[in-house]
Amino acid sequence: MLGLGGTPPPLDRKLAASRLGHRHRQIAAIVGVITIRAVDQHVHAGKYQFDMAQLLNGD
Repeated sequence: MLGLGGTPPPLDRKLAASRLGHRHRQIAAIVGVITIRAVDQHVHAGKYQFDMAQLLNGD
């Protein structure tokens, strides 16, 4: 697969880069969704704990 000097031919490199770019975007999108959900759950959990603390403290 490798050309002379251990570097892939330009076309192969471009193809690999575009595949990698697409895969990277997919992974980034999945990670982004997971992060948003995790943050959302954390915020709701934090809000719930804060409300419970207010109730317990009688504020």
